[in-house]
Amino acid sequence: MATLPKGSIEKLLREVVGDDVPISKETIDWVNECAGELLRVIGLEANTIAENASKKENYRISQEHVMAALENLGMQRYAQEIQELQGSMALESQVNKAQRSQQLCHLVNAVVVAEDERADSVSEGSCENHLTRRVVG
Repeated sequence: MATLPKGSIEKLLREVVGDDVPISKETIDWVNECAGELLRVIGLEANTIAENASKKENYRISQEHVMAALENLGMQRYAQEIQELQGSMALESQVNKAQRSQQLCHLVNAVVVAEDERADSVSEGSCENHLTRRVVG
């Protein structure tokens, strides 16, 4: 059976118990074995769900199949935590995209000001106008 990286297992355990508590190699191996078995069980259930939902011989296990597997196996709490985490990650991604877009506009404005040497004609928030003028003109 495949195992997870022992360093990752130890890091996760350290987050729970702290750095001052000794963790034996046997404990790390045992947790690794348990985690591998848990992944195997969830994977088998997700595979069954994906196979039953597929109309083709070739299919892929999707996120929805894994979430359904967690639900079927009575792990609703984990499914709910994953959904909440995904929601916060999606929101963070949207914020990051908006920040990158704003940074790009500031950069474009700065380049246009430097090239044209007409800082007074460039207004904040006119990124689209500058891009259009540079592409068209």
